[in-house]
Amino acid sequence: MERLLHELMPERAVLVFGGDDQPDWVTGTADHRAIGVVYDPSFESWGNYVPTRLGDRYDAFIWCDETSVLHPLPALSAPGEMETYPAGV
Repeated sequence: MERLLHELMPERAVLVFGGDDQPDWVTGTADHRAIGVVYDPSFESWGNYVPTRLGDRYDAFIWCDETSVLHPLPALSAPGEMETYPAGV
């Protein structure tokens, strides 16, 4: 799926699905990486991809061909507040 999107939309796009006139790549079945899968090359061939019809699985899909690393925002605590970063509340 990623290869196909790279070829069709080499930059980025927001795809909103619906209606009757959808292209084959939206209504057809293709292997797509399951949401929440943590990449581990030793398990890659064992089922990280699931048969997917993009238009049936998602209402919309954001495609970014290239991304960059994220940098955390500064974690500022208020006076008297316990610092819990990065664990949360």
